Amino acid sequence: MPMLEAVLFDMDGLLFDTERLYLKSWKKASEEAGIDFSEDLFFRCVGTNTRDTKKIIFDALGEDFPFDQFEQITSQAVIDEIKANGPPLKKGVHSILAFLKKQNIKMALATSTGKEMAKWMVEKAGLELYFDAYAFGSEVRQGKPHPDIFLLAAKNLGVDAENCLVLEDSNFGLQAGQSAGMKTLFIKDLVDPPMEVLAKVWNSASDLLEARDLIKELL
Repeated sequence: MPMLEAVLFDMDGLLFDTERLYLKSWKKASEEAGIDFSEDLFFRCVGTNTRDTKKIIFDALGEDFPFDQFEQITSQAVIDEIKANGPPLKKGVHSILAFLKKQNIKMALATSTGKEMAKWMVEKAGLELYFDAYAFGSEVRQGKPHPDIFLLAAKNLGVDAENCLVLEDSNFGLQAGQSAGMKTLFIKDLVDPPMEVLAKVWNSASDLLEARDLIKELL
């Protein structure tokens, strides 16, 4: 069995409870504009970068949908919420990061969120001291479910893919980790991935505290 050298973290829905903020802001913006934007359509976009989200929405609602305007409005609403109340940390964030740091396990953030926004959130939450490397959706040619972002994170850490564990809450994120040849650990947020994706995960956890305890099995 390959040894565990690094853990690669998704961000939205895994470290931060931001998917709910984005869902709330997209629903509000669409209602105010009189546009039918379903929760199902939002869930189909979870885990994707802006470019792929735009394609999914255009395919569903047509290319006349004012995506850039909506993306700006909803992102600003999330930013305003975080400025007012701080990043909404998921249960067990500091515990799992501190545990891995103590074990000398390398850590990287691999998120579809843009670099500026992601770095701002991480720093505002005081988590920057934990991460040894970063990989952002804007830095790769293909977003999740393609493996590019996790392979870039592993490269930036200087570790082999087979020695990495990916923590993810989304279907596309798990597929990306699996395609990269990495172990994947599913931590539930808003949406359950398809059974064929869950069948390939190394393990599943209800939160990051449970994930921390499961990771002990690999050390």
